[in-house]
Amino acid sequence: MGKKYQAGGKCLDNTCVLCSHHFDERFIRKKFTHVINGETVQLDRERPALTEDAVPTIFPDAPPYFTKQVPKKRKARDFGNIEAAPAKRSASNTDVDVVVEMDVCPEETPQSTKLLGDIILPSPLCSKVVLPSEPTALCFAWHTSSEPGDLRVMKHVTISACTEATAAQENSFLCTVFCRGIKADELPVNNECDSAEALKKADGLKLCPGCGIEPVASGQCVKFGAAHFAKNCLMTSPDGKPCLRCKYSRKLVQNHMYRLKRKRSTSFKQRLARKSLELFRTKRKLTKARRSLEDLRIMNQNIASSTLDERIEGLPPKQRLAVKTCFDMLPPESRPGAWCTTNSGFWSVYSCA
Repeated sequence: MGKKYQAGGKCLDNTCVLCSHHFDERFIRKKFTHVINGETVQLDRERPALTEDAVPTIFPDAPPYFTKQVPKKRKARDFGNIEAAPAKRSASNTDVDVVVEMDVCPEETPQSTKLLGDIILPSPLCSKVVLPSEPTALCFAWHTSSEPGDLRVMKHVTISACTEATAAQENSFLCTVFCRGIKADELPVNNECDSAEALKKADGLKLCPGCGIEPVASGQCVKFGAAHFAKNCLMTSPDGKPCLRCKYSRKLVQNHMYRLKRKRSTSFKQRLARKSLELFRTKRKLTKARRSLEDLRIMNQNIASSTLDERIEGLPPKQRLAVKTCFDMLPPESRPGAWCTTNSGFWSVYSCA
């Protein structure tokens, strides 16, 4: 285009700026347009900008046959405010056809969620919210609070205008169901009844409660609020219990915790050192027992025969006779003062008696 159009004998390039004398008003943007809370707000631009389809069509210095007028832009049709055409004044026929006024069916209305009207909420837990990113879409959310000051949206449903895919199926609106911020289902709706049924279906969804355990290492689960979920959680559960993927993640976390708590296997040197210590303690106990037996043997040898008479002289005559008879019946090695062997262990018990 730079070679075709020139200004003052100078070729135009990408850095040049053409004034409004060369472009039609429809191609010039003089204001910024924003949608805030559903209202259109316009702000003046410091420098006007051109639209993407802008084409220079006005050339004052060019001959008239070279320039071509751009056709006027058609007025946009507003299907939302369709009214019956007024009767012509010049009509001479008295037989005027009766015009039946009918409300436009929501299925044939343009893509505007305002046509749905007020949709009945399925439960008190559901509330209507406004999304800053999509102010023209209807949004219904289910909130929950696990901790004080921590309010989270567990489920939300958005009803927006149809896309090219749904328009091909003759659907007016698209209802999208999100669980914990992840798209779970997508339903086409045509009127308020379909929207209410979609909200009831979303209200009846039972969410997966999660793994029910805190992972040891980071990256094993995904945290939402105070709960932990599997990375590929199914989000919904028919019975309200954890889904299969969350159960499997819980088992993996438990196995990891068990491996961390399990004691390390001892090496051969550690087992040898422990056995050596046990053997040393056993030998020390055996030496102490042998020393005690040696002391008892020395004490027995020092006991005289007259000592028995001195110890039992305080007993009645019949008991004194019975004790002497018992000692006379013992074998020689089991009598007082004799050596105590393994076979004569009965002597030590009887002597104490």
